[in-house]
Amino acid sequence: AATANYAAGTADVTFVISLASRSIAIDSGSYTSSYTMTATPPTLTSTASAGGGTKSYTSSTAPVCTVNSSSGLVAFVSAGTCTITATIAADATYASATSASISFTTTLATQTVTWAPTTALSTTASPATPSALATALGSATISYAVTSAGTTGCTVNSSTAVLTFTAAGSCTVRATAAATANYAAGTADVTFVISQATRTITVTQGANGIIAPGTTTANYGSNQTFTFTPATGYSVASITVNGTALSGSALTNAIASGYTFTNVTAAHTLTATYSAVTYTITYKAGTGGSGTDLT
Repeated sequence: AATANYAAGTADVTFVISLASRSIAIDSGSYTSSYTMTATPPTLTSTASAGGGTKSYTSSTAPVCTVNSSSGLVAFVSAGTCTITATIAADATYASATSASISFTTTLATQTVTWAPTTALSTTASPATPSALATALGSATISYAVTSAGTTGCTVNSSTAVLTFTAAGSCTVRATAAATANYAAGTADVTFVISQATRTITVTQGANGIIAPGTTTANYGSNQTFTFTPATGYSVASITVNGTALSGSALTNAIASGYTFTNVTAAHTLTATYSAVTYTITYKAGTGGSGTDLT
């Protein structure tokens, strides 16, 4: 206002009123330090130091995880380290704020490979298709490989698991499930026990002689020889193989050296008969006497 000496005058001052600062943090209780890819993802929550406002969430590691910006629900994408921040928008009193980032790891879940085929096989079963193939979680691709062939000479088709082998023994095959987006690789081993296939040669012993050996179990594909020994005073009269009597040189050779079944792949039968040995006695009448020749 004017005085006796001064006229009225004015002065203006501008006051700058800014929003108060605040902080926000993602709640430690809303997540853990690690998850498997098949675990239930967390829903993140956060707390601001003051005021209100819309909260949002952002992942800085999208190849590993994403997050619903409004709900805070995390989605796992791959194994790795997931990093997320929270932001609260400004309200009438407080400025916006962004949290320090939080991180947790995601790892591949443990795989379970199930394989339970029939393991008892015989040497005649090659090539053998297993009675069951391996299965795994998460539709993993499965391959097969021999880890121990032993004496069997076994091999396996890597995709079909068809097993081939040449001899008896134990063959161990491993089924491997490849890693997927959610599961680590996994394996299951199966040992197939391959027994020697056999065929029975049934011997019917006749009176007055012996066929040696008697009824025999022969290995599949092997040779088996039988000999014929008549009792004293007897000889081999006939030899019958699988219901058919030998004749000619075949019979003569069998009597002399035995009969051999070669490459035995089926059951056989063998029998023989024996007859008494007979002798001819001839009487010749001499000279100077009487009599007739006799036989």
